[in-house]
Amino acid sequence: MKDKELHPGAIAGIIAALVLIIAAGYYFGTKGPSGTVDLKEVDTKDTTPLRPGQPGYRERTTDSPQ
Repeated sequence: MKDKELHPGAIAGIIAALVLIIAAGYYFGTKGPSGTVDLKEVDTKDTTPLRPGQPGYRERTTDSPQ
């Protein structure tokens, strides 16, 4: 080896470190805010309940037959 040549393991380590830094930057750059939600401010009432005949509606014994 000449004096100015780098060891192949050192080159592989530098490349691996650069890939890791770029991947971490991409991950943290695209990660959205993770704010908490106050359950008192969330509207949990279903404004459009399913009606008889719609897919997903489960008839109850209190429903009047039509």
